[in-house]
Amino acid sequence: MSRRRPPDRLPDGYLPVWKCLVEADGRSSSRQALARRLGVATHTLQRLLVDGRVPRFPETTNPRVVHAWVRILARLAVHFDRDPRRWITGVGIAWNDRIARVSEAAVAGRAGWDRPTAGRAGWE
Repeated sequence: MSRRRPPDRLPDGYLPVWKCLVEADGRSSSRQALARRLGVATHTLQRLLVDGRVPRFPETTNPRVVHAWVRILARLAVHFDRDPRRWITGVGIAWNDRIARVSEAAVAGRAGWDRPTAGRAGWE
């Protein structure tokens, strides 16, 4: 089996996330099961693992998109035992009090997460 490579379009700031996801994807029975375990949409996994179509920060300024990705990154970081702030700032989102609150709320809501998510990536 050849070694997987990140999507060409994936910005460098997302590489730590991609590395954790690709390893988990290889061990998972399906993307749906992985998405459920991680608390993200399968579309989010597709964007991160396959096509690289993720928001580019700080260019993306829509607060709904920014906050949605803060929640996604915080949940993923906690699952993989990583620092959410590092992953959030790593993709170019400026850390401030509001972002910290959104991240903390996502982490607090992560306990016991094992349910399907609805909606498209960025709008969970």
